[in-house]
Formats: sequence, structure tokens, C-alpha cells
Amino acid sequence: MEEANHDLYESFEGALGLVRTAAEEGGDAYGAAKTYGQKAVDSMYAVVATAAADAGLGAAASERMSGVFQTFEEARVHEALEEADHDAYEGFEAALSDYVAALEDGSEVDAAAEAYATATARAQFAVVGEVGKAPAAGSADESGSADTSLTGGLNVVEGVPEDADHAVKMSAVAFEPAELTVSVGDTVAFEHAAGEAHSVTAYGDDLPEGAAYWASGGFESQEAAETGWGEGKGAVQSGQSYVHTFETAGEHAYFCVPHEAAGMTGTVVVEE
Repeated sequence: MEEANHDLYESFEGALGLVRTAAEEGGDAYGAAKTYGQKAVDSMYAVVATAAADAGLGAAASERMSGVFQTFEEARVHEALEEADHDAYEGFEAALSDYVAALEDGSEVDAAAEAYATATARAQFAVVGEVGKAPAAGSADESGSADTSLTGGLNVVEGVPEDADHAVKMSAVAFEPAELTVSVGDTVAFEHAAGEAHSVTAYGDDLPEGAAYWASGGFESQEAAETGWGEGKGAVQSGQSYVHTFETAGEHAYFCVPHEAAGMTGTVVVEE
């Protein structure tokens, strides 16, 4: 991890220390677990991405994650997690094993990564005694059910409108295509295709001059969109899409709030 991203390594260790303190002294276990969970997921993606860049996704990345599994088996937290919540323990080990297997054969890697990230977060909440506040395992599952605690808001609709000029699919941790070229006046539907709930959130500082801010949920700034996501607003879930008509030429960069750390970003290039 330190070789992959030194800053993430330092912040991960700091967050881990806060979890330990909260567990031992009865502090804000929920807040500590939430922060540590995000740092752990960010670090996981950094480690795997480095392995993939070094020698291709398959063997190198799988070897790195196999090392994570071995470390977990030998760590004190292994016993602590099993004692805290057996279901969370079993779910974490199964998700980690599935992720290693997916990396080895190159099949369903994004879905396996998403499942492991959720299982990791649940395990961390369980260790500090707050598993009831952990994210649900699979807020949008294969049957198409959605997390009822989340809301879409302005321009989040069911399905994909027939009059949409273009469609961008949102997979577990990617926009496909990551770059799309359209004409002024074209309408783009950002369709949920896989994984947990997503957001479609423009980078406010990177919008073309004169362009109005845009984001799922109808927020008026990036800050408001990020705050809104924390309150459960602006979500695009299974069976839904976010629809936006581009009226200003230039490059519109955007991201998914919960999956930005995993590299879920995109660009719409609008031409006259």
C-alpha cells in the first residue's frame, strides 16, 4: 500500500488508529468506522491499480489481493471480527475470496470489487460494534430492487427516455463510454447498469464558461451535490437514468460521488 500511494497509506493508518481508540475507549465508533471504511476502500483500489499497471490485471493484481487475504487470516482483527458478528465475518471472507478469483480469470472484476468494498465496510462497522449502521450488502441487487433510503430528484427518471440522443451506462465503478462527444442541444441519459447507487455530478470548476451547473438531483453546485449525496439525495439506482440536455459547447467533466476514488469519472465533449 505504501508503494502504491504514500498519502493513502498515511491516512489509512491514521484512520485505523481512530477506530482502535473508539473501540477501546467508547468514543464515536460510527464516525471512526465510516472514515476508516472509505480509506480502506480507496487503498484497496490503489493497490490493485498499481499491480494492474505493473504487469497486467490478472496475475499481479490477484497476487496482491491474495496477500491481503493471508494478512487478514494472521491478523488480530480476524478473531475480533468473527466474535463481533459471524455473518459479517463470513461475508467478508467470501467476498475477498471471490475478488481474488475474479482477478485471476478476468471475469466480473468490477462486480467482485464492488461486493468486496461493501463487505469490507460492513466488517469494519461490525468490529466497532455498529454493524447496524453499515451499508447494506447490495443496495441494488440482481432482481432490480433499490435502496429506499435514497432519492433521485430532478431529472432522475425510470428507464431511458426514447427521445434521448445518447446513453452512457454506469457500471459498478465506471461510466461507459468514459468520453462521449455530442452536439449542442443533445440530450444524454446516464443509465444505471450495474453496482450500487451512483450519482452523476459535474466538476463545478471545470465547466465551460457560461454553462449552468448540472448534477443528478438538480443541485446548483458541486458542493451542494456532494452534501446532498451524504443526505441520500441525487441517487440513480437500478432501472433509472439521469437525463441532461447540454446547451453549452466545451468539455464537461463529471464524476460519481461514492465511486470517484475508484476512478469513476467521465467527460462529455459538446461541439457546436
